[in-house]
Amino acid sequence: MKDIAPVKNIYENSIGQYLYVENSDQKAWLLPKSCIKASLNIYQPSSNCGKIWKYMLPYVYMFPFMHKPFHLTVVDCNIDTMFVKYLEEIFEKDVQLSIFFGTPSVHQKPTIQISKGEKLLGYCKVTKNNNVIAIFRNEKDILSYLNVKQVTNCPICLGLESVRDSYIFVQNTAKTINSKYCDRLTPMHVNFLKQLAEKTFQVLLYKNTDFKKNIDQLELTLDILGKEQKLIILKSIERVHKYYGTKEVQFCVAHRDFTPWNTYITGNELFVFDFEYAQKTYPPYIDMFHFFTQQALMVNHNTAEEIYRNCKKLDLFWKVIDNPDQVYIAYILDTISLYLSRNHGQLTENEKKRISILIELINLLNKGMILCIR
Repeated sequence: MKDIAPVKNIYENSIGQYLYVENSDQKAWLLPKSCIKASLNIYQPSSNCGKIWKYMLPYVYMFPFMHKPFHLTVVDCNIDTMFVKYLEEIFEKDVQLSIFFGTPSVHQKPTIQISKGEKLLGYCKVTKNNNVIAIFRNEKDILSYLNVKQVTNCPICLGLESVRDSYIFVQNTAKTINSKYCDRLTPMHVNFLKQLAEKTFQVLLYKNTDFKKNIDQLELTLDILGKEQKLIILKSIERVHKYYGTKEVQFCVAHRDFTPWNTYITGNELFVFDFEYAQKTYPPYIDMFHFFTQQALMVNHNTAEEIYRNCKKLDLFWKVIDNPDQVYIAYILDTISLYLSRNHGQLTENEKKRISILIELINLLNKGMILCIR
């Protein structure tokens, strides 16, 4: 079992206060038994199996003989009292903490849901990693900027503090136990991105944008790739730079991790969170491609050709984006840049596979095989 600050000494106890769950992807959760319905909101599944598991858990956890098939262990643990006190000063007394220990990666960090009864109060993230502290600071800056620009339906940062030897990022939430999850692009998603395009736009020279800076960084991190892959990317970078040229552009905030698992629907409104990788000057609506492509890669496990065919069916791209094939190439280059810079070239096999699919996708786009301007 995982011991990650501020949680220590997780140990099995048949009458314990928590359920510990660890799946085949080495992701783990710690859920308080006293509020299992609320605690499950820390788990936002994308696969059908995950959705079934989430639906069944409130019923099966009461039967010990069902624990093993559902990968459940009843445990107790110690949670740092100073950490709990810090959260209770922000929210209220006697809160319950539900913990996701983070996706295994170089930026792994636990995410903690704060609730009381069935009311969700907020979320926090914890780290000792200096690189992760930097992205916490970026998220705080972005959320403050969005608040000033009156962008709605995103969190407010309630604190970024050092507690003992860890940094804690805290935010509020509009999520409820009745909030829904949507794994396809809808007009609600487009309307949120329209907000970003209209409320945060800046007119500046392309060479001064965050987007160009990150694409330039990509050129410095290509040695890990094969010769043919490197050539495809270099030609694509040249094409993107030529497209935006030396002229002024109207760019805006981009989330850069706009996915089904970083969004939820409360009432009839879409809410967006996890702005860790967000930047202020990016092509408008570029996040649409991330939402679509990450669902295709991470959940549907599509090939490049399958991604093409499905993308062609999405009229939303052509309705709101000028030259969508070019913006798609720009998006893919930025995503590969993020992979390579974040991991310092140390990629997992899954990440290498995804990058290969993305490069194949670029190659097809450059050849104009599927996407074209209508």
